[in-house]
Amino acid sequence: KQVLLLIFLFLASVFFASLAAINEFGAVDLVFLMICLLLLVMGIINLGLLFKQIRILKSFSKEEMKEFLTQRMKKYAKK
Repeated sequence: KQVLLLIFLFLASVFFASLAAINEFGAVDLVFLMICLLLLVMGIINLGLLFKQIRILKSFSKEEMKEFLTQRMKKYAKK
């Protein structure tokens, strides 16, 4: 689903870039282009962090994961 969102944002960015070029770089087109590019960059960063987190979680064994989660739950239960 993340990849589909990134593809959609890329296509929207290309669309607004072409509109901006056709309309002699009108302010409205440039605003929409900047919004699409900002969302595209944020989506790429988010996807990279998600894959990094998945890779870290795969490196844990089940016992280590249970121990980590119980320690976290105890920490939050104290607050």
